[in-house]
Amino acid sequence: MEELRNENKLEIKDKNKIVKLINAQDYLEEYLSENYPGEEKNEITEIYIYDKNLEGDLRIENFPNLKTLNCQNNYLTNVEVINCPDITYFDVGINLLKNFDFSSLISPEKLIFLNVGSNDFEEKDIDFLEKFINLEELYLDSIVEWKVKQGIRNRFSGSLSPLEKLAKLKRVNISNTDIYSGLEYLSDSIEWLGCDAIDDESNEKNEGKKREEVEELNINRKSLKGHLDLTDFVNLKGLHCAENELTEITISPLAKEKIKVLFLERNNHLGEGLHLSYFSEFINLETLRITATSFSGSLEFLKDLTKLKELSIGSTNIDFGLEFLPESVENLDTDSESYPNPLNPNPQIIKIREQLAPCDLRKLKILDISNIDIENGLDFLPENVKEIYCSDKEGSESGMRTFLKREQVNTQGSLKLEGFDGLEELNCYDNYLTDIDFANIKNPEKLKKLYLYNNNFLKSELTLFNRFKNLEELVITSNYLNQNYKEGIANRFMGSLNLLKDLTKLRRLDIENTDISEGLEYLPDSVENFYCEAGDD
Repeated sequence: MEELRNENKLEIKDKNKIVKLINAQDYLEEYLSENYPGEEKNEITEIYIYDKNLEGDLRIENFPNLKTLNCQNNYLTNVEVINCPDITYFDVGINLLKNFDFSSLISPEKLIFLNVGSNDFEEKDIDFLEKFINLEELYLDSIVEWKVKQGIRNRFSGSLSPLEKLAKLKRVNISNTDIYSGLEYLSDSIEWLGCDAIDDESNEKNEGKKREEVEELNINRKSLKGHLDLTDFVNLKGLHCAENELTEITISPLAKEKIKVLFLERNNHLGEGLHLSYFSEFINLETLRITATSFSGSLEFLKDLTKLKELSIGSTNIDFGLEFLPESVENLDTDSESYPNPLNPNPQIIKIREQLAPCDLRKLKILDISNIDIENGLDFLPENVKEIYCSDKEGSESGMRTFLKREQVNTQGSLKLEGFDGLEELNCYDNYLTDIDFANIKNPEKLKKLYLYNNNFLKSELTLFNRFKNLEELVITSNYLNQNYKEGIANRFMGSLNLLKDLTKLRRLDIENTDISEGLEYLPDSVENFYCEAGDD
């Protein structure tokens, strides 16, 4: 077929070989005449034209009994399939396709093998695969390394949930795509799943750079465990550290203002060392993926991320606060029945917001709701409220409140808790508190979670906590990276851990950078996570 080679075509480099490309359609006609001489199209069941240096457009038309089409490992930029209703094996892998009309496979239930891997598909989800109900092998990957390093790769994205009903699927490869969730939807028939990542050009560009010069860091699937310290990477704009075993990540305040992309998914214990409030300082964040982490609580902490466009929170314990998400969010992936219409807030909430719009509470500093029947909502007060009076001498239902948070609002001095007799969780970290009047809590056995870190508590022993027999989480640390700590403002709890020995339900204890110096042997066996490091002074 030498006469088909176009000597005027541009020569390109592929794995250190210089190849001359061949017009795909011309080659097909020659292939058919050589391999099926005298046969009609309706007699042809197989076409194998793989690894032939074919380029350009390929049109496969009117082969009513064609079962196998294999044109893998060429340089095809477009493939059309017209009136081929019997295809069961379709392989166009390792080409340069940016798109393909999958609806042209007009008998999707017959397809058992589909390979579109190592092409250049534009960003799209994989809903188009739902109709291929008898598929056994599926390849969407980008595993040809030299192509990936040139930016040529498939950008399939979103969730694997469209594969939920493909009950015969045995082999799937999504390596180096942008599909990051939905593994739980795969059928039990799966025998092999490829989801590796090739270190992309961003890491290659980092070679020889100092840490402060790195703008993008890809450390997905590196078997990282525990605490990851990235404080020296002050110019980070993108961080990819999915599928590790991280419990905590420390990022420079300078980088927090620059980072646009955070891929943290499938770090199963990350929410145990961090709270959702951790993300509130990433003011330019556009993409946040925390699927399959242990984050919990409310999305309210993301309300000020006004540039956030994509958020993935599937398989977490985040269970409320959708109404606080900024309007910038375009794509929300929850993988949860709890949020059937995640981007459509409750119409009642919208109505309430409209009614309250004329009320300007931005100047409110002192609020007195003592002796009235307000039962909840204290945690939604604006940050400008510095003093709250809510004593309940008449015993109204406000005393049944179970959750109180006043974190990061510069609350100073002593905090009074009179009237909060049903309190189960207290968050008041990142303030300037020197004391909390726990004596006024009439039902201390109800308190389960207590977060007091980054305050200014005076020197005191841990006696004030031993009343809380059912406490599960106690965090009283002072983070050495916190600005308060750098200014000498820190919690000064001291003495021995012996005073916590009767807290037999305590699972998490964080006393980093306090003055507690002894008693480790007295900790109850229930403790699973214990943090006691000292920061640099």
